[in-house]
Amino acid sequence: MTTALDTQVLLIDLDRTLYPYSAGLQEAGDVLLTAYVARMLGIAEEDAHVLRRRLWAQYGTSVRGLEVEYGLPQAEAYANCIELLTPSEYVWPRPEVGEMLAGLPYPAWVCTNSTALYAGRVLRALGLEECFAGRITIETMNWRAKPAPEAWQAALARVGAQPEQAVFVDDALLNVKGAHKYGLHAVLCHPQPREPWHPHIRDIMELPGVLG
Repeated sequence: MTTALDTQVLLIDLDRTLYPYSAGLQEAGDVLLTAYVARMLGIAEEDAHVLRRRLWAQYGTSVRGLEVEYGLPQAEAYANCIELLTPSEYVWPRPEVGEMLAGLPYPAWVCTNSTALYAGRVLRALGLEECFAGRITIETMNWRAKPAPEAWQAALARVGAQPEQAVFVDDALLNVKGAHKYGLHAVLCHPQPREPWHPHIRDIMELPGVLG
């Protein structure tokens, strides 16, 4: 798909990409966010769940949608969902991922729609804190979430690369399609994608095989 000659940087998603899709960590955050939405808007949790899903599809993150449509600050929402979690209860160290990344000829950056606080905790639980050149979080992207063009612009400015010089890896097809549209090389990391995408890997450990 790409070569070491035209690639300068890897941008790798965090949740359900650096750890197994079935771990349950992201889903635990969704449960907390649904409860927060129900509480703040005074609606039933069933309705909050439907709203959260719709906002995610429309804005890239439910939290961004809550800010745009209801004026709820993103930082407050994150503090009431993912930042309440203990990632080590869901994921475990993956030293093999660190070894794989160290063997690649270009640097890797975490690129996540979550906060710096949460990202740090997840990387610590995975034992991957020192395995990345840096972290791009929702704060780094000026609170604009993948797959918004403004998010890619901010992320690429942070790493000093043009779209065609970056390889992006994510478990969410929505983000992968958005990255591809913006000009990045986009890899889907998902054990059972709902629709075909090329290149596709089932686990992050398969990444070297698609870099060419």
